[in-house]
Formats: sequence, structure tokens, C-alpha cells
Amino acid sequence: MNADPLPIAVLISGGGRSMENLQGAIERGVLPARIVTVISSRSDAYGLERAAHLGLKTEIVEKKAYRGPCELSDVVFARLRQAGAEVVVLAGYMNLLVIPEDYTNRVVNIHPALLPSFGGKGMYGQRVHQAVIARGCKVSGCTVHFADNEYDTGPIILQRTCPVGEEDTPDALAARVFEQELQAYPEALAAIAAGRVLVEGGRTWIVPRLGDEPVAAARTFAAFAQRDVAKRRSARPLTEHTDAVAAMLTAAGVTDPQTLAGAHLHDVVEDTAAELFHIQRAFGPAIASLVDELTINPRAAAELGGKAAAIEQKAAGMSGAAKLIKLADRLDNLSDLPDRPAREQREKAAATSRLLAALEPIPPAGTDLAGRIRALIDPYLT
Repeated sequence: MNADPLPIAVLISGGGRSMENLQGAIERGVLPARIVTVISSRSDAYGLERAAHLGLKTEIVEKKAYRGPCELSDVVFARLRQAGAEVVVLAGYMNLLVIPEDYTNRVVNIHPALLPSFGGKGMYGQRVHQAVIARGCKVSGCTVHFADNEYDTGPIILQRTCPVGEEDTPDALAARVFEQELQAYPEALAAIAAGRVLVEGGRTWIVPRLGDEPVAAARTFAAFAQRDVAKRRSARPLTEHTDAVAAMLTAAGVTDPQTLAGAHLHDVVEDTAAELFHIQRAFGPAIASLVDELTINPRAAAELGGKAAAIEQKAAGMSGAAKLIKLADRLDNLSDLPDRPAREQREKAAATSRLLAALEPIPPAGTDLAGRIRALIDPYLT
């Protein structure tokens, strides 16, 4: 749904065959990405020539010029930010990186075995295939995973397998595994580019393919991301709440697809493994911006003295579409107000009254929603 190609950087130390394969997938239209830079850890890497032939920008950041992985990583990630890379692809890159917070689950690696077997420090290239054969494995393959700050331990995204023959040599097995890598890496990166790869509890979850209609796609995404999440008070499934918010807006005459999509997605960044990155990739910047308006950062809430204060502060600057979603959200959240303890009723009513004031002027489509909210809270205001 998002037509913008994903800006990726490719890090190499050798021949650059995987980089060449990715550029081919981009040119064939099967990988919605663009390579913004190629960084090599060696000035003599043949991959630099391959990259130049493909017309790609190249840089050299040699390990020996820096004192340890932290200093090297600082320089590498500074270059990546300058290039505008949103995702980093390790393609035969032979250095351990210390990954900063803004690139957590944004650095992808491919390993020539089925992790967690045959991974770890020193396990690369022919060493892996020799170990697989020596162990008598009947299958091998490749693993695409998010890199973390250890060797080969990050969340697995995708694996492909191939048989190990009785008479296989490391070279023969390497060639067979590489054929699987040629398919696995573009496939995994295409899913990332579509915002479909979520990381939760140390493992990945792949959102089902989304269609082109934004409201239906948003509900599919939200239902998957929220599948095990309940509203904190009632244990009611969160998807029931987001469905109800979208239904209220439809009943109020809202037909804008982006607003209705935002209604389905308004809680996913706060309450699930989804991040704004995923919303932007899956639905584009306009819907991502709308979801961002409705998302409360825990750090900001703490600085302001609580979530209610943070909501009020955000409400004052909300777009009309965000205001409509927030009104429907609050109305649905007040459905159990008569059943709450008296003190909580008064506190919630007072907070809601302040929220309504912050949301002024109310968009015309939200007039009835605001009126219903006032009718609910008025008995509890003192």
C-alpha cells in the first residue's frame, strides 16, 4: 500500500554477490527498496567493484582504523543515518556491530545454516558447511534474522532449507545453500518493507498480506497485532474496542478511508509490538502521522505527571481526523463508567471534561459523539 521504496544500506566485506542479488530483485520489482549506500569494511573488497558497476554509492569504513567495535559502530551508524538508511542489510559483513537503539530490529543478517545450529563467533563461510557435513546433518539451509549485539542470536525472520548429500563437499553444499539465500533475502526484506515483520518476545511474527483497500487492510493488521491484547480494565479483547471506534465513526457519517483506517490502528503502537515504522511502511506517511497523533509516549506521560495530562496536551494540537478518533475512543472507553467505583467515576469524568475542552473546536462529524460523552460524564462532575 505504501508505494515508497524502503531505503536500505548494504554492508559488505567481500565479493558482494548478495548485494548484487538484492539490486537485481529491486530492478525486477520484487523488492520495494532502494540501496542508498554500500559500506565495505575492506578497501580491496571485490564487492566495491560490483557496486560501482551497478551505479551504487560506496563508502569504506575499515575496522583497523578504529579502536574496537564500539568506535567502529559509532562511525558506521553515523554514515548510515547520513545516507537515510532505514534498514541495514549485512551481506557478508565480517565485523560485529554494536547496534544503537534507533536501529534495533532494523539490522538484518543472513546465515548459511539453520540457526540456532552452527552459529556463533567464527562460524561463517566454509566453516559452517564443514561443520554441517561433519555432524551428519541431512538438511541445511539459510536463516534471515535480525542482528543483535551477539553473533547469530537475533530473532529469526525466515528460513529456507536444502538437502545435504552423502557425498557433499563444503563447496557443493555452499552452492546449494546460496541458491536458497538468493530467494530468502529478498523475500524477507520485502516483508520488512511492507511493515509486516513484528518482533515480540524475542521472536518474529509475520502479519498476513494486506490488500490495497486501506480500511480492510488496517483491520487485518490491527487484528493480528492485537490478537492477544486485552483492554486493561475489562479484559475485553482490544480488537473489539478498535472495531467499535471505527463503527462509531461510520455511524457518525465519516467515510474518509484514512480516518477509518486510523481508527482501527489507533492503539497498536501503544499496546502491541507494532511500531510507527510498521505503520508507515504498511500504510504510508499520512496514516502513520494520524496514528502518531493518537499515541502517547510513556516517557512523555511520565514527564507530564501521567497519561491523562499527556493526552490533553496532544489533544490541543490534533488534526480534525485525530479528534474524531479520540472522541469515539473515549466514548467507547466510558461504556463501563456507571459500574466503576465512585472515586474513579469522578476522576474519569473530570479528565474527560478537560479532554473535551482541549479538543475544541470539535469537528462537525464529532458533535454528536461529544454530546453523548457529556451526557455520560455530567452526573459525575462535582
